[in-house]
Amino acid sequence: MKEVSNGIYAVDSQLIRYFKGRNVKEIHKGTPLENNILYEQYETEYDMWEASINLIHNMRFVYMMALLESFFEEYLQERQVTEDDQKDIKKQWKKEIKKNPSTSKLNLEYMAFAMKNLLNIDLKLDEVGEELGALRCCIVHTTGIVNEKDIVLLTNTLSELGLEKQVGVKIILDKSMIGNLLGKICGIVLSCDSN
Repeated sequence: MKEVSNGIYAVDSQLIRYFKGRNVKEIHKGTPLENNILYEQYETEYDMWEASINLIHNMRFVYMMALLESFFEEYLQERQVTEDDQKDIKKQWKKEIKKNPSTSKLNLEYMAFAMKNLLNIDLKLDEVGEELGALRCCIVHTTGIVNEKDIVLLTNTLSELGLEKQVGVKIILDKSMIGNLLGKICGIVLSCDSN
């Protein structure tokens, strides 16, 4: 997994270097785009594409979470956990005191509870690991802009990212954070595999 991650980021780094070295005004000199007002605000092509490049990391994380959600669904089926068993666990969860009451398979705090009670599997989540589902929701539903609910649900993640715990803060996942999150997701899958 680490090799794949390193390969992806090597490509990212090459693209970034390429775009940073291309002056927008010189590229479009003598073309109909030379006097385009949109290009006046950018010095390099990287400046033009920076938001899109940052979005790539967020989309990779969202994709990883979709794969994890599918993994949980198939794992529970493979282990022959019935719908009735899952409904019972959801009822128990609603009685527990917790930060995130959601019973979605994307809520890893809930999934840790369910896996422990249904199959005696410890997902070994740390505080940031428990918040992965809430982080995914923030990225998908508010494009990474923290709202009041997120301040509660993402307390540890915001701290790890070095971000203020305030409404309006923008979460942009970088290369090292994606690697960290990928490691957490791999650890979750390996926890299931050890039983």
